[in-house]
Amino acid sequence: MTLNFDTLLEDAISIEGTADGRVDEERSAAAYVVHHLHGMASPSRSRSVVLTLSDYNELLGDQDCWQQRLLSQSAQDGAIVIAGTSYRDPDVRRWLHVALAGAPDGNAALVLLARQAFGVTREGFDEIKGALASQWRAAGLQPIILEDFTDAAQIIRELRHLHLPHYRSPQERASELWDAHSARFNELQPQYAELLNADARVLRDAFDVDQLGVSLWLADGAGNVGRYASQDRTYRSADDIRRVPSGHDSAWVAGRTLGAESIEFQNLDPAGTNRWGTVFAVPISVSFVGLPDIATAVLSVGLPGSAEGFSEFKAMWFEQALDIANAWSERLSETIA
Repeated sequence: MTLNFDTLLEDAISIEGTADGRVDEERSAAAYVVHHLHGMASPSRSRSVVLTLSDYNELLGDQDCWQQRLLSQSAQDGAIVIAGTSYRDPDVRRWLHVALAGAPDGNAALVLLARQAFGVTREGFDEIKGALASQWRAAGLQPIILEDFTDAAQIIRELRHLHLPHYRSPQERASELWDAHSARFNELQPQYAELLNADARVLRDAFDVDQLGVSLWLADGAGNVGRYASQDRTYRSADDIRRVPSGHDSAWVAGRTLGAESIEFQNLDPAGTNRWGTVFAVPISVSFVGLPDIATAVLSVGLPGSAEGFSEFKAMWFEQALDIANAWSERLSETIA
């Protein structure tokens, strides 16, 4: 269900299957149905768009509107997850109030609150999240406190797996991968350094540079990412690994890449002591049997020059970089299979 008029959700869902956008509670033959609670506008059709105060008042006065019926039935079926809305619309507040009042015990409305949406530091969020959570509980909703928008997306991917007997949270799975690599540290260090060195040879040709540096970073399941292996060195023990905070506002490109689950470039300060001019990083997803994949590793590449220069010739290196990241995805998944 969405409050947006556009059909962007249908466009996104079409990657996985067919989607039907509707302004009623009816199902259809499509694999997924998107219910537009405030109407829908698209190039092909525009229906019942809610824009004015009189539109809201009309909905509030209708005790048996289709939106109320849909939300009430959903509350009977299970928990309702609220993502990406401020919950300010008076009609939505009333619909949820009625729906939850008649719901079985345990079928709550869960609201996902990501620190990224508030634009505050971790320390600042720690100071306000208690009061924030209390406000949502007072409205009858159960807050779920998150760091990044990608955490909310991962929660939605996890929902259908929560009641499996072998279920482990994304944090537990990331810790599992980290612990497996800590336990096999002496064995994997030289192996990974050699593999990264081979990757570096491929990437030097792809980026058309004489020198570059390739590293593998792993999430530790506690909000950090650590440089586990590099092409040009081996570490004595897992205690030697430098860990830095991950997340959308991490000071480290590997941390931001993991938080955003997207490819990142960062130009480095030329006045500093950095060996490279820019860093390129790509997230790596790891598969856990019977559970959704999670991005819990990063491949970073230190390069001479600027991000703008390499971005201009993306076709030269993009496929090779993705092939290497996919190879690491398979390799890491095998360590916990």
